[in-house]
Parts: sequence; structure tokens; C-alpha cells
Amino acid sequence: MKISFVLTQYLTKPSGGYKMVYQYANYLRGQGNDVGILFFCNLAGLPKWKAYLKKMVYRIRFLKPLKWFKLDKRVRKKLIWEINDGCIPNGDAIIATAVGTSFGVSELSLKKGRKFYFIQGYETFLDTEKRVLESYCLGLHCISVSRWLGEIVSKYALCDVVTNGISLTSFFPDNAVLKEKDTIAFMWARAKNKGGADGIEVLRRLKRLIPSVKVELFSKDQISFREDWIHVTCNASEKELRNIYNKSSVYLCTSHEEGFGLTGLEAMACGCPLVSTRTKGVLEYARHRENALLCEVGDLDSLVNALVDLLTDGSKRNLLSEKGVETARRFDIEKSEAEFCGIVTNAEK
Repeated sequence: MKISFVLTQYLTKPSGGYKMVYQYANYLRGQGNDVGILFFCNLAGLPKWKAYLKKMVYRIRFLKPLKWFKLDKRVRKKLIWEINDGCIPNGDAIIATAVGTSFGVSELSLKKGRKFYFIQGYETFLDTEKRVLESYCLGLHCISVSRWLGEIVSKYALCDVVTNGISLTSFFPDNAVLKEKDTIAFMWARAKNKGGADGIEVLRRLKRLIPSVKVELFSKDQISFREDWIHVTCNASEKELRNIYNKSSVYLCTSHEEGFGLTGLEAMACGCPLVSTRTKGVLEYARHRENALLCEVGDLDSLVNALVDLLTDGSKRNLLSEKGVETARRFDIEKSEAEFCGIVTNAEK
């Protein structure tokens, strides 16, 4: 089969959403399918001179290789400036991956293939709720990454749920990495829905209570902190992430909303106990006091207390570590890949 994914602009920085698309593209290609990824760089409404400059920027960026993910070299990649029949190759399946690509894909001719919509978040943080809901009503075959998203989408469209998975060969407890006492792993992002400012405030409060605390912070954005106890890794590879999770005593997630929350599950797979806000995405795999400690979104005091609880109680920390590893093993990416591939390749049978 000839299958194309339509992503928004080409990113050289790590992204959970892009990672899942790349994983599925690799798997589909490995199953003998002809797979392509089309990166839609929207220039609509720009003056000609500005559109020209943006094209140059996108083309230069496109020349940079992906360093954070190993994409199969046989997967076709192409920049496109519009989503229409002239830009999209004929095929058997075409897969929109965001609100911004769903409307264009819905208008393509049948020659482009069966139309799918891969939904990884309730994208009201990028668009209006009205437009998000309208995107579910376009007649596309929807695939969501979590049950809570599937419940919303299924009110408007046919929707399969393929729960996100992680690579258990990339994320696992690594005895070769020395665990560092009182070290907190944390992902920081500029996007408001990720709660980055909350996380930094929580960590600074924690430092005042436990002066020995250190932070292993990773981010796709260039950032620096004045505090020498916060170590920053930008654009971390999977190996670097595995080392961060394995050396850390706890992983902190302060997101306000998650479609699924891959990093929390990756940390658990490495035996790093999770302290997280109670977002719907994280609830796909985390259970309070069973395999993680969960707090309400924005409740910074409770997040600080949960971190103190784990850092000062080794037996509880070890128990959550063990339960976290057990949980993560149920989310092997190979199962998700097979389910996703089955839906896309068998939809017309």
C-alpha cells in the first residue's frame, strides 16, 4: 500500500506527537508499505516576499537531519506549501495529523486514498474549540491516542483508539547508570499547556526544603537558568533521555493538559517514580498511590509535598518504581504499531 502522513512544518527538535508519527511510519515501511511524510508549511495569507523568505527558511531547516529520532531512510519526505490534489501523491491512505491538516485532507479526491485523522490531543491550545470540533465532523476515519480523547471524538465520528506505546528497548531500568540521590527529572516547554512555569516554581520551593536537590531538566527549547543545580539538556536523544530517567530519583510532570503524556510513561519504564498533575492523558496509565503520586493541576503545594514524600521515603519510592516498570511493560510500542497498521491497511476490507 502507498500511505502518506501529513504533518505540519518540519521540526528538527523532539516532539511527542511527531515521534508517534515517525514510529508508525517506520513500522508501516517495515511491513512492506510505501510510506511518505508530507510536511505542510502553511503560507496562506502572507505577502509574496514574506512567503518567499519563509520557504527559504523551511528549505534550509529541511536539510538538517533528524538527530533525536532514527527515521527509516526509505520513508519519503517532502515539503508542501498547500494541501491539494496537486501536492499530494495518489495512494491508498492519507493521514491528517492535526486540526491544521484535517480540513485540507478532507477535501482531497478519492485518488489520494482512504482518509484518516490521527488525533493526539484536544487541540484547543492551538485553535478554537469550535474549529477543533468541526475537524471531527469532516468524515475522516479518526484514530485517537487515548480513551478520553476517543470518547470525545466518537460523539462526532467513527473513532478507533490506539493507545500510545513506548519502546521498551529504548526505555528500561539501566543498572549501568548510577542513581543520583535527590535528583529530579523534569521536561520544560514554552507551551502554556505544559505547565513549565509551575514546574520551575515547584522545584525552587523544593530546593528550599531539601537543599541537596538537583534537577535534570530536558527541553526542545534553548533555555538556561541562573541556578547551578539545574542541569539542562536540549534536544535529548532517546539514549540521553534514558540516562536522565535512570539517574533521577523522581520524574516531575506539571502539565495542565496532555493527550497522553509519553514522558511520564518513559520515566516509569526506566524505574523513575512519577509525580504528576492529574491530567486525563496521564490517567491512561497512572494511578494515585498505586504506581505514581498524582496532584490536581496547579496545586503547587501538593506537588512539592509529593516530591518531599518520595525523596524522604525510600521504601515508597522503590515500590512506585517497581509498579511503574510493571505498568510500562503493558504499553509496548509494538502492540500499538500492529493495531495502527491493521486499521490503516485493513480499513477498506
